[in-house]
Amino acid sequence: MTPTDENVREVEESRESYREWLSGPESFLAAVARHELPVGQSLRFGVKGDIDLPDAGSVVTVAATEDGFRVERWHMDAEAPPFHEKVVRNAGRVDRRNIARMYVPGIFFMETLFSPAGSGAEKGNMQAAKQYRNCQFFTPETRGSTHFFWDYLHDYDLENPTVALSLNKSLVEGFLEDKFIIEGQQEMLDADPNFKMHAIVSDAPLAHFRRTLGKMIDAERQAFQAAA
Repeated sequence: MTPTDENVREVEESRESYREWLSGPESFLAAVARHELPVGQSLRFGVKGDIDLPDAGSVVTVAATEDGFRVERWHMDAEAPPFHEKVVRNAGRVDRRNIARMYVPGIFFMETLFSPAGSGAEKGNMQAAKQYRNCQFFTPETRGSTHFFWDYLHDYDLENPTVALSLNKSLVEGFLEDKFIIEGQQEMLDADPNFKMHAIVSDAPLAHFRRTLGKMIDAERQAFQAAA
């Protein structure tokens, strides 16, 4: 078998695996925790594989909105994260941008861009950039459990499904790490109903999320009472 034939066979096998995944249970995940816990874990910007940026050397812009918030973060001349290196070999150092948008009550949208360090992406030069889009939907199942629907897109090597499969694996691995944490938090809350969670500085987006969600719930209750 020639190298070309081998490559064709690997691509076809990857396509078949991808089709199987699309029809399988990993297209959504679940956690035994109330809705705001997995939301809060995502808002801390340090858990998932595509947003594990250190604070040092990054430039962050946060803007609250009526239906959520927007966070933009640039990290210049940084090491490429593992999930990117798995699909872009010899990525080298990169200039990296994340734009996160949270829509209350539970839609999280992330735009991620990587460009070779010093290539001018921050000035609009996207010629060498590679980009990702990650959308997560946190959907309450019960008062104490949440479904997590998601997709993960990329804009390069679209004919090669191994990229999508690798991204799928990275996101699932990150979710399972989060799942362990948030289900542990839920167990603590169940054991002590009077327990109060205290926010830290990095929880500012979560605090805004809670306030905005509370206002939406109050407005809905008032509208329902007025109509009754």
